[in-house]
Amino acid sequence: MSGAILLVADYLARNRDLPRSPLLMREVLTALAKCDGIHGVLSLENRLEPLGFDYVVLPKVAAVAVLTKMLGGSRDQIISAVSNAWADGASLAIYRHGDNTGPRKSWAAGDAASRAVWLALLAMKGEMSYPSVLSARTYGFHDAVMRGNALRYPRAFGDFVINNVVAFKFVPAGMQGQSAAECAFCLHPLVKDRLDEIAAVEIKSHERMMRIMHKTGPLTNPADRDHCAQYLIAVGMIHGHIGTRHFSDAFAADPRIDALRAKMTVEEEPTYTRDFHDPTKRSNTHAVRVVFRDGSSLPEVKVEYPAGHPPLDERAGALVQSKFRRHLEGRFAPEQVHLILDLFRNEEQFDATPVDVFMRAFAR
Repeated sequence: MSGAILLVADYLARNRDLPRSPLLMREVLTALAKCDGIHGVLSLENRLEPLGFDYVVLPKVAAVAVLTKMLGGSRDQIISAVSNAWADGASLAIYRHGDNTGPRKSWAAGDAASRAVWLALLAMKGEMSYPSVLSARTYGFHDAVMRGNALRYPRAFGDFVINNVVAFKFVPAGMQGQSAAECAFCLHPLVKDRLDEIAAVEIKSHERMMRIMHKTGPLTNPADRDHCAQYLIAVGMIHGHIGTRHFSDAFAADPRIDALRAKMTVEEEPTYTRDFHDPTKRSNTHAVRVVFRDGSSLPEVKVEYPAGHPPLDERAGALVQSKFRRHLEGRFAPEQVHLILDLFRNEEQFDATPVDVFMRAFAR
């Protein structure tokens, strides 16, 4: 939802007819933290995917509340915007699963963000609210989507999420498979010259990954592959790293990938599932063991917290900076990259930068 917040902030910063002082990047960061705080708490115990629905309604609800407030909305207008977001219901999660997996999962959140902006603008123009949008019998969100269960709010909305839950992704694939890929990277130097000798690859995982990223059989497109843990493990074992190009049709034609996938077995480890859902741990654990045809095996490789998952450390910060620089260098001239990086390195300067000035730094 960061795109929606930055878009509205830029609109407010450029619209000099609005009766307010220039919008600063510090206010954007505050709005982002609020949005994450609402979305995160809603997501902690309200699991929509097991019911067949996608989760994007939750960040949409969070974003529309924050966006309406940014636009100067009153309490009643915020209620109107939020109720209309719930009234949208929840879209099917079909495009994230099985042979229906496709690129819609990459733009679903962007679509929800644009809808949040639209609903916030409608609320500012006087759109009515729907007071029993959650609780109405049969037609409310609780009955129609949650199968009669009320939404749960396990903790107060605040800064818990931004301080404890926010994670960064360094493998361009499903979040649940990040540690599986890291296991494969660890195994790469030990197996890269012995791929033909491998008899079995034994994978231990948690329920969330097995429901979302456990796939056998043909993978038909890049979106299908980046949500297959076995594909990540195969590519990681063969190459030692995974980038966006590794999901293309041409790259996936390498017969070694599917040959390795065919040797993989995946089983749920109950302790991994328990720790994944434990709010005091929130781990994302995978373990991988390679067995060779001669009966020998490598020691099991286990990763509990992949890079970028809380608790964050200096390594994660360095990887975030490296990823940011890499993407900037792929799009902007060296002088512009240097200017943007300098802006981010100076916290006081960044906080005090007007949003429209910040946005102009990214104009090519």
